[in-house]
Amino acid sequence: MGAVVRYIERHHPGVRGNVYLDDFLFLSEDPTRLRSIPDVFRTLGLHINMTKSQLTPESGEDRLPGL
Repeated sequence: MGAVVRYIERHHPGVRGNVYLDDFLFLSEDPTRLRSIPDVFRTLGLHINMTKSQLTPESGEDRLPGL
């Protein structure tokens, strides 16, 4: 699945991704850059379980705490 993240990062400048098992996290300072990511998944034949997915941040989740 790391290949999917690399593909998206290569073809969507300003988007960074992370994968853990079967979960993906994509981040960008410009949220409009993330809108096409679900279409990329479908094009690659990957299914997004919409009942388990959060495609927009909840209030207060627009930034990650310092690591």
